[in-house]
Amino acid sequence: MIRKVAIASLAALVCLALAPAASASFPGRNGKIAYTTPKLQIAVVKADGTGKKVLTSFSGASFVEAPMFSADGQWLVFDGDNGGNTDLFVMKADGSHLRRITHNTSYEWSPSWSPNGKWIVFATSGGGSPIAVIHPDGTHKHLIGTANGEYPRFSPDGRKIVYGSSDGEIHVMKADGSNDHAVTTLGGDYPDWSPNGRLIGYSSSSSGTSQVWIMRADGTHNHQVTTSGANYSPVFSPDGVWIAFSTANTGSPVWVSKLDGSHKHQVVASEGACCLGWQPLP
Repeated sequence: MIRKVAIASLAALVCLALAPAASASFPGRNGKIAYTTPKLQIAVVKADGTGKKVLTSFSGASFVEAPMFSADGQWLVFDGDNGGNTDLFVMKADGSHLRRITHNTSYEWSPSWSPNGKWIVFATSGGGSPIAVIHPDGTHKHLIGTANGEYPRFSPDGRKIVYGSSDGEIHVMKADGSNDHAVTTLGGDYPDWSPNGRLIGYSSSSSGTSQVWIMRADGTHNHQVTTSGANYSPVFSPDGVWIAFSTANTGSPVWVSKLDGSHKHQVVASEGACCLGWQPLP
């Protein structure tokens, strides 16, 4: 089991999360949380559970999932099967200007944005597949290094990418795919950077069930956030104070808590699915 840190270490983690970011990227005021509804559509909701709005109206989709906001909060990217292939889609944060950016037979999955909005990083063929980037207009697709995994996420300064590797660990590499290395030793998946890039949130089943953990970006000072149920897909709030996650209970509700696990409250009782996105506002 990953060792719990002492109270002093937890305080240090919280201070790191609240410290100013080194560069302007994903930090901001807390906007809405994006998730997947039981009817397999992308929706958004405020962190207090109000203001729910369904943004998509895919007909006959077997799934639509993994919505992630751009750093300016104006766009969403997600993957979905709407006609036989799993492809990537982008749309404005209000659901308008929807467009499909890939048209391949492969299972393109778990996308997210670069801080400057010029690239989308994703797994090319489901979990444990090569990681690639593509422009939001669907051009200039190319692989990043030799990494195989899922849920890749650019760091807020754009210099690194964290992902869940096919070896079962959380890996970090430079944005060009070099210097790829594991930062966990007992397993992990669904990684997310804190807004200042100093922490990584992730899910780990090392204690028997999937729980949400937070660690420093170098893999030290692990802290367990959740302790009951089966929790996954954590995402930091833009102000770095909160973390949202899904729970594998009936309906997969979405929850929000402070970084130490306190002040936990349910945002939506319906399916949160994989994965969550939290909108940064100017």
